[in-house]
Amino acid sequence: MRRLGAILCALATLFALTAFAASSARTSEDPRPRPVCASKTPEASGTSQRTFVDGTVERTYTLRIPSGYDGKRARPVVYLLHGLGGDSAQFLTSTQFGDLADREGVILVAPQGQDTVGTRPGWDFTTPATQVGSDADFVKRLKAELDSQLCVDETREYLAGFSNGAALGFSMACAGNFGFAAYAGISAIVSGEGCSGSPAPIIYFHGTSDDVIPDAGGITVIGTMLGVDAGLASWVAHNACMAAPAVTQVTTHVQERAWSGCTAGADIESYAIADAGHAWPGSPTLREPTAGPTSDEISAATTMWGFFRRHRL
Repeated sequence: MRRLGAILCALATLFALTAFAASSARTSEDPRPRPVCASKTPEASGTSQRTFVDGTVERTYTLRIPSGYDGKRARPVVYLLHGLGGDSAQFLTSTQFGDLADREGVILVAPQGQDTVGTRPGWDFTTPATQVGSDADFVKRLKAELDSQLCVDETREYLAGFSNGAALGFSMACAGNFGFAAYAGISAIVSGEGCSGSPAPIIYFHGTSDDVIPDAGGITVIGTMLGVDAGLASWVAHNACMAAPAVTQVTTHVQERAWSGCTAGADIESYAIADAGHAWPGSPTLREPTAGPTSDEISAATTMWGFFRRHRL
């Protein structure tokens, strides 16, 4: 009887230790509870055009709600800023984010730019959000409204832009305090020197044969732009990363540089795409007609999302 009692006691101890180990493993994986929303109105899945009115200012945006959205389980959000002359609905579709967003449960928001250069809709990336009615102010206020209306995981909101939209995104990263956990840019980079914002995780793509906003920088249709190397160096300094990146030849034409050891985990990744032009990598349609080829060796949307999901506030 004593032996049976000892065996039962040992088994009970083993069971308790096993349960504790399993519980510890789950906790170390992600100790934070999954965010939920108590009183958000459900939205039908799909894409729709919306109007944002703030005082006397009326702007538009495209919203895509993923399948399975129920207004109860908080979802990450990716804001997408089109390039000069772009249309928010076409841009959202062309980025190839749609199917990915449905699989991953991501809300997509594509604000519409204004006529800032001639009659082409775009973004004024030099006027700060402190100026009421500026483009940065619009994105900030739109985000605040959607945060209040939708069931959003406010620790997992991200901003991505192409060309002129990327320039606005980098300007906002520089200013900081917009509530985005990471930033992505394609085909335009703005300096991180002298920025007041906190270190910002950044992922960037640029085609080496881009004639619209050249790899080396210079005078462009959206202003005088930094070269890629100078721009990245400014953000490496701002984020206090290790000076030397890890270099990986991802495919025949795609080279990755990754900077680590950055303050607050604000790492930086950059993808140089040989022989590619002014285009969104992986998209067959999002490119300037006369600005060189795109690349199907890497998907910007998939690569961005892999980077985004590693970062949260």
